[in-house]
Amino acid sequence: MHIGQAPLFDPSASSGQRFEASIANKENDRLVMISETLPADKLIAALERERLTGRNGHSKRGMWAALIEGVLQGCQSLADVPRLLKRDKETRMVCGFSKDKIPHEDALGRF
Repeated sequence: MHIGQAPLFDPSASSGQRFEASIANKENDRLVMISETLPADKLIAALERERLTGRNGHSKRGMWAALIEGVLQGCQSLADVPRLLKRDKETRMVCGFSKDKIPHEDALGRF
């Protein structure tokens, strides 16, 4: 007797690409789930209303997501978060940053 099971990975990709894509999707799913679960809407709305000086810069929601992803990935300092965003395209896309608009560690510290 056999039990039918749907494929775990995309059959059109090579085995290495399938595994890496699955891992990347699971990590980004975790960030999305946590971002949706945390009751941060009031905090982000207050941060968006309050801008004391300087230019508008990066989105508050994107900065919040980048800091959460830094914690999830075990970043030891704020300097590790921009490196993570430069390295991981999927995380950068979830946070809403393009490759040339990644926040600097100083901007993350001021956030």
